[in-house]
Amino acid sequence: MANLQIEGLNIYYCKKGEGPETLLLLHGNVSSTEYWDKFLRILPDRYQAIALDQRGCGKSEHPADGYSIPQYVEDLGQFVDRLGLRRFHLLGHSMGGQIAMLFTLKHPERVQTLGLLDSVPADGLFLNDEIRGFFQLILKDRRALRQALGGAMPYGEGPSFAERATEIASACAPQTFTENMESMHRTNFISEVSQIAASTLILHGKDDVVIPLEYMVPTMKAMTDARVVIYTHCGHSPNVEWPREFAETYFQFIAERGKSSHPSPLPPWRLCRNPSGRT
Repeated sequence: MANLQIEGLNIYYCKKGEGPETLLLLHGNVSSTEYWDKFLRILPDRYQAIALDQRGCGKSEHPADGYSIPQYVEDLGQFVDRLGLRRFHLLGHSMGGQIAMLFTLKHPERVQTLGLLDSVPADGLFLNDEIRGFFQLILKDRRALRQALGGAMPYGEGPSFAERATEIASACAPQTFTENMESMHRTNFISEVSQIAASTLILHGKDDVVIPLEYMVPTMKAMTDARVVIYTHCGHSPNVEWPREFAETYFQFIAERGKSSHPSPLPPWRLCRNPSGRT
């Protein structure tokens, strides 16, 4: 656990493991590195993992401005430069997925594999006045926030984390509920997604109510080298709801795809998994 100063921002991050391959983990909006805790506990020896609190979240600084996807990408670039990270597996959850895709487009030489976990689509987050009003509500009403987060992670270990998730979100900068949402909505690079050369794992919960599966379909179709895994009985956060099952899927993927710097393209396929064991 440490802090790192980049231009105009103090960033908190945690590191686990000493392996030769590096994972860089990006959490979603109104969340923090704690969303990766269960995943990090089962990290294989061959990896070191670095998770950071993004601006306005967790223990990182909460500045007055800079709440936009392009700025988060800039923050990440400065962060990896300061740590001397040349090449790594990049994994983003929700808003972190949109940041990860845009970073990969800007810095393709640095990303060994790309992981998108219930990601914001490349063509932006759907947003209308009703949804804007909802985010204004949960910003002010802790009970409504708790209900929303509980609904977002209803399976597996999600319900036991929902109260802590509420505390984490309540401590985030208010701009993360407003300006971040608008930037995720405006940011659209779907026409560029086919340029992503890094082998990509897209994993999505079938019952995600935050970013419904159908919203990600255009991004899935635009990817040229992607494997798609759909978890049934899973909401918005497989890393919280089914951490072991998610880790198994993810580590198998990067072990396969990370062996070569220029692997042959993946054949398009879809796999539906039911981590709960129910039908």
